[in-house]
Amino acid sequence: MKKIIIGLIVSLGLTGCAELEWIPLTHKQANFQYDYKVPDVQKKELWQRARGYIVNIFGDSRAVLRVSDENETVLLGKALVSWDASWDIGGNTECLNYYKLRFKAKDGKARMQLVLLSDGQRSIDKPLGTTCGCGLPNQDGYNQIKQEFRALNLGMKKALSQKSSLDDF
Repeated sequence: MKKIIIGLIVSLGLTGCAELEWIPLTHKQANFQYDYKVPDVQKKELWQRARGYIVNIFGDSRAVLRVSDENETVLLGKALVSWDASWDIGGNTECLNYYKLRFKAKDGKARMQLVLLSDGQRSIDKPLGTTCGCGLPNQDGYNQIKQEFRALNLGMKKALSQKSSLDDF
């Protein structure tokens, strides 16, 4: 009897995984580019503001940034973005996808690029009875990721346009 119940739970979980419609990401869908114009601000100051913003949102920037070159005013890193997958049989799974973060500053302007990666996904937790992890996001997950990237963009825009509070003393 236990084997039948366990088999039923596992098969229901696998059915839920099979019903998720993952979307294949095109190059255009996986790449997000944000340009910033910040007149009269030198590139090293923009780099410092961007790095400060990354430290604020990620806590320990060393966990995210692989390259942090002030002379070249470049930041390169890899981070995780979270999205919720809803299963047809009920329940949610919080999924994670890696993305590359690239930042480059020039005098009066900067660019941030975020590239959603199709490898290295993992699931924080799995609903009861499922054995599948998270892969590429479904359409709803992709929309959630776009919202997260928009928020990151708005925060970066604000950080680049404001002086540091430490500059005031």
